[in-house]
Amino acid sequence: MVWTQEQLDAIAAVIAKGIKTVEYDGRTITYQNVDQLLAVLHDMDIAVAATADAVAGATVFATFSRS
Repeated sequence: MVWTQEQLDAIAAVIAKGIKTVEYDGRTITYQNVDQLLAVLHDMDIAVAATADAVAGATVFATFSRS
């Protein structure tokens, strides 16, 4: 799923307020606990950053090593 900065901000705002219910895009989601919210926030943050990098034309290089 592609996340938006607005959705990321909505999750961050409910975490800051100590609320477990978030609403965006006309949907309401209630999470079981703050750990679940933090995990979603982390995943969303990575996805939003990757989308921003792709839009900016960033180049990503993979590295491999043999141990």
